[in-house]
Amino acid sequence: MRGMTNPTTDYSRSRLSWWQAFIAVADVDACAAHVSELGGAIIESPHYVPGVGRVCMIADPTGAVIQLITPAS
Repeated sequence: MRGMTNPTTDYSRSRLSWWQAFIAVADVDACAAHVSELGGAIIESPHYVPGVGRVCMIADPTGAVIQLITPAS
C-alpha cells in the first residue's frame, strides 16, 4: 500500500510538512489497546479515513512516532 493523504486530525494539521510511515495491522483498535501497557502513548486515537482505512498515531517509549493502519478493503 502506498499513497498520500491530507492531514486528518488537529495533531497532523498543526505540524509542518513531514513524512509518516504506516504499519499495516489486522485490527487497529486491538493494537491501540496495548500501546500504553507497552510503555507507548496514543497521539491520535483510532479513527476512520474514508477510502483509506482505520488509522491511529502512536509513539513508542522514546517518543518515536508511527501510524498503524487497517487498510480499507
